[in-house]
Amino acid sequence: MSLWVKPSDLTLHTPTFFGAMDSNHWISLLPRGPEKDNTMVWSGSSLWYTGSTGLKIKTNEWTHLAFTVERGVLAVYVNGELQFIGSEFPDVFTSKSGTFSLGVNWWDPAFKGSIDDLSIFEGALPPVQVAELAKMK
Repeated sequence: MSLWVKPSDLTLHTPTFFGAMDSNHWISLLPRGPEKDNTMVWSGSSLWYTGSTGLKIKTNEWTHLAFTVERGVLAVYVNGELQFIGSEFPDVFTSKSGTFSLGVNWWDPAFKGSIDDLSIFEGALPPVQVAELAKMK
């Protein structure tokens, strides 16, 4: 998954991208997450998963965000640079149906800002391809 984002405000838990099977199996790409307000991929299921980038993106500035998942390994990129890699990412989508949204989830305030160039890929992109996507804006 890859997108460009330009938040005008950074609200805790508000996603740019959200996908879910149900209220216990979901994934969010958060510009401002619950771990030190960092940009992150966050997932809820039987266990919480926190893929924190260790940084917080800026408001009123375009930033490229991407993440890949392959065999339970989550990689999160900011502006084409790998910022997080972790194993045991939960298999949220166990069937071919699910709910996907941009800028909203089922619980938190809506995202304020702009989102552009959303791409969802089948299979994990290699780091060099993620870096190329980050150069396109």
